[in-house]
Amino acid sequence: MSGVSVMAPGLTDAWDTKPPSNVNDDQLWPQMTESPESRKGASEMSFCLARMSVARFFIKSVDAGAGPSAVEEAIAGAESEVEDRFIRYCDMVDPVHVLTALMTRSAITAMRLRARLPELRAKTITTAARSELLGLSLRILDADAAAYSHPGMKVYMWYLGSFFLYGTWDSFIYLITTLRRPDLLPLSTTDIESAWNRVEQTYRNHPELLEMQTQPLHVAAGRLCLKAWDKNAPPSPQGTASEPSFITTLRLASMASRTGAEPTQLQTTEDMTTAPGNMSVFDNTGLFNTDVDLDPSFDTVDWAFWDQLIADHQRVGV
Repeated sequence: MSGVSVMAPGLTDAWDTKPPSNVNDDQLWPQMTESPESRKGASEMSFCLARMSVARFFIKSVDAGAGPSAVEEAIAGAESEVEDRFIRYCDMVDPVHVLTALMTRSAITAMRLRARLPELRAKTITTAARSELLGLSLRILDADAAAYSHPGMKVYMWYLGSFFLYGTWDSFIYLITTLRRPDLLPLSTTDIESAWNRVEQTYRNHPELLEMQTQPLHVAAGRLCLKAWDKNAPPSPQGTASEPSFITTLRLASMASRTGAEPTQLQTTEDMTTAPGNMSVFDNTGLFNTDVDLDPSFDTVDWAFWDQLIADHQRVGV
């Protein structure tokens, strides 16, 4: 997961503060003389405790000097602990329990995804490993979609948006990159359609991703999405040739981010494909008129490109 600080080895042993007890509010009152006994099972603290458990194991997984086996062991430990201590007791009628299960499982999957991404940078990844990464990415995006479709999650939208920022960007970018580069991982027509359905669902649930006038990460992701669509769009139903609305919106927003115009002012096909001075919307002139190459593919320098954009986006908390 990008944006989580890499902490020094042994930092988890640097304090003696105990974690909160696994109790409900009604087990606490001002006149009590003894500490309440932690419950075995779900409580009103389960969500916070599950998050703390994942965070503790995440620190171990990014510990300087930790090898691949140690990282995998830390991730497996996180999964085992949250499943055995918390998720197995969750009542899926309770929205907080649903949130606990969805977000902790998704966070652990994101840890697995992040642990495997360096193979891409080193160009040592196999086709099978690319396929595994795609599967992990789809699981993360499916968890995000499930949370947004659950009626009980409406009161937690403030948190879901934050989780997307810290836990889901990698999977979203990897999915679009995979669609952009079919030569690296060939997909069946069914898989391509399913992948684009995930992309469309993500833009539907997160309309803030279409804000491309001031958000460099949104601009880069949007332009990558357009490149992927132009390269590897799903077959159109017979007799139709129209693009989905999110692609049309991205074209307008991408054009506006280059010209400074309002998206609503760009309505014609010519406006969507050509900028002033005959500059193509889809060339690599850069991001916000800088010299940054805008053709990311998660290889070498492009990996650093995405890592930096995500980190900058997280720092400003947007």
